[in-house]
Amino acid sequence: MKKRGLLLCSMMLLFVLSGCGKAEIANNKGTDINKIDTVMGEIEVPQKPERVVVNWYIGDAFSLDLNVVGYSAWAQETMPFYDKFSTSAKLENWAAEDIMAVEPDLIITYNTEDFENFNKIAPVLVIPESEVTPAERLRMIGKATGKEKEAEALITTFDENLAAAKAEFQSEMYDGKTFSIMEDWGSTGEWSGVAYETGSRGGTLVYDYLGLKMPEKLEELIAKTGEKRGSLSYEVAHEYFGDYILWFQQEGKESEYAKSDIWKSIPAVLEGRVAEIPGENLGLFYYDDIASLTAQLDYAINAIKNIEVIIEGEICMLKFKNTGALLLAFAIGISVSGCGSKPVKSAAEGSAEIRVINTEQGEIEIPADPKRIIVTYCVGDALALGVKPVATNDAAGTAYEKELDGVPVWDEFEAEQLISYEPDLIIVANQKQYDIASKIAPTILLPFTTQSMDERVRFMGDVLNRQEKANAVLDEFHQKLEGAKASLREKNVLDKTFSVIESDGNGGIWVYGDKWGRGGDLLYSQLELQAPEIIKKEIIAAEQHRDVSMEVINDYIGDYIIIARGLEELKGNTIWESLPAVKAGNVIPIDFTLFYDIDIYSSNVQLDYLLNALLKTQE
Repeated sequence: MKKRGLLLCSMMLLFVLSGCGKAEIANNKGTDINKIDTVMGEIEVPQKPERVVVNWYIGDAFSLDLNVVGYSAWAQETMPFYDKFSTSAKLENWAAEDIMAVEPDLIITYNTEDFENFNKIAPVLVIPESEVTPAERLRMIGKATGKEKEAEALITTFDENLAAAKAEFQSEMYDGKTFSIMEDWGSTGEWSGVAYETGSRGGTLVYDYLGLKMPEKLEELIAKTGEKRGSLSYEVAHEYFGDYILWFQQEGKESEYAKSDIWKSIPAVLEGRVAEIPGENLGLFYYDDIASLTAQLDYAINAIKNIEVIIEGEICMLKFKNTGALLLAFAIGISVSGCGSKPVKSAAEGSAEIRVINTEQGEIEIPADPKRIIVTYCVGDALALGVKPVATNDAAGTAYEKELDGVPVWDEFEAEQLISYEPDLIIVANQKQYDIASKIAPTILLPFTTQSMDERVRFMGDVLNRQEKANAVLDEFHQKLEGAKASLREKNVLDKTFSVIESDGNGGIWVYGDKWGRGGDLLYSQLELQAPEIIKKEIIAAEQHRDVSMEVINDYIGDYIIIARGLEELKGNTIWESLPAVKAGNVIPIDFTLFYDIDIYSSNVQLDYLLNALLKTQE
């Protein structure tokens, strides 16, 4: 009965509004009414509405300080106007019954259908999102509600901040660079893959207002599909990343894609040109009203400038998050006020003699006998040569975990922490690390992907002034290899083919070469075991890793399978179970962390494991 009564009441209200509402408006023309030209024609609205209902354009309404009595929109605490949501009612349904219940005198919406549906309840101001800019929309709402001065003040503030931001992007650093706005939606589900955005999540700000360029391939995709937002599969997403990435994270969820090897191979990632937007800040980038755009502008500029600081190696005040670090910086000679670009001379370096090492970055002067070393990759090479670093990555699960017991572990590879260890030599694995470290102490970029194990260990021996030890370590390892080969030859395993793989978590398989960890270097380069021809030609001789579909995986599988991750999820798959290597029981699971490194210390431990596992298949 209650529902029936409410329905009758609603019908009577609609009847009253339709029969006499317009006459009432007509009788109040003059100072109380504004006439506004809209896509639906000229409409009459209260000059100073007192009870406003809003569909989507909530940021405009709140920033103009309108009295919003009901809204249909998403609320999140990082929105610049979030505190005002508490004074309004969220409409559970965008329907006549719910709207009438809050007794509005103006309805603001983006949807043209709302005009016909609700104009008997109150005047409906329709502003299609695609037909006006955020500034034009705010001006229109300001004019309709008697808030023109407030709207202009908000736009002026934004324009001033925008002009300053554009000046920042006039530097040579950004000349010709492209920007991508991306988010990982995961590998499964209705919404999956890597999403690209050109409107929400700062797209309007980055592309329309700042005038920054998107990657050419992304432009071509949008021109072809007409879709300004969409998703890309994990397999092809890397082709659409620009020189800089605004990488949105999902709240409470780690990115699967950011853990993949293909992510690590993206140039912007390798060079550290990624501004990560934490999931809890999604609300800040959700809307494109002027208030939100102003807040987004401040956030985005700071995020991108932090990238610039890292890339240029400027160890400025913002890097020092506490007084102790700042005092340490002064103590070891950083010119904080000038953000000097010369390498910091550590306290431990003193006046020791130097040697010159030839590298791909040119001649590097290093201490003749370094005492305080930091190594980011191939730590096991240094340990095998008798050198323990003064700080390390998290070594849990590695072959050399016990060797580093008690050695400090850095939280992030950043200037402040590196300085605190007072290194006199830093050995790094990529350009991003080199750009940071080379401003602190003499730094060597280890070209591990282009060196054989012998070349790399001897190079490390030169750098650490442990040449004789390097030769001895290699001789011992070669003898161990020959013994392993003899055992495999005896069991007729040496002439078999081997594939190194792991599940991609999305129904496909990653296939790896000889320079991408997971035992590839040990198998193919050290033991000289053979890969299937397609792996030799298209992976080992090319990009070192490839994500292939299950339908063609048989082409890539040899007599033996070495699998680093995902074996359990593959079990029961018809194609997987039909592979000859699987049928023969020639599948050897390995621990991903144990086999991640290719250094000689790790290779010794890995060799023991693989040899035992291979011989067991012949029992």
